[in-house]
Amino acid sequence: MEIMVLDHNDDVEMLRELGNEWKSLAHGLDYGLPLEVNIWLNTMRNLKHRSDGDVLILVDAVGSVRGSLGMTYRLNHVGPGLIANECTFFVSPSARGGGLKLIHAAEKLARIKGCAFATFNASSIAGDAARSGRLYQHCGYSAFESAYLKVL
Repeated sequence: MEIMVLDHNDDVEMLRELGNEWKSLAHGLDYGLPLEVNIWLNTMRNLKHRSDGDVLILVDAVGSVRGSLGMTYRLNHVGPGLIANECTFFVSPSARGGGLKLIHAAEKLARIKGCAFATFNASSIAGDAARSGRLYQHCGYSAFESAYLKVL
């Protein structure tokens, strides 16, 4: 598996199949969130065009996209320097283990961008939050804050 960072010229349509798989496995409707692949693709498109964002992808030996990770970089409001924030992260179940590669590549890129910290989300909407949390802890992350959602 290889990690690539999308540039301005890359077409996010290469992520559609992965997005469809993500939607089929996600639990958005359990929380009143109808997940839309086109909106997710627009998010990825916006991230790759932002100066404070990146999209990393996990590509297998035949060129299929098996995972993706979207990041933003911003001022840290509680400490010094910049903070990298994962805003979308999915790895196909058949490519598990590749998530570790994506995390390490994202951390390396965040350091290059000047970040002193990184946060990753363990979402129940996108998958198994407990499993994601264990992966992040394996990578040296500590649990930090919680989010609550209300449909308006």
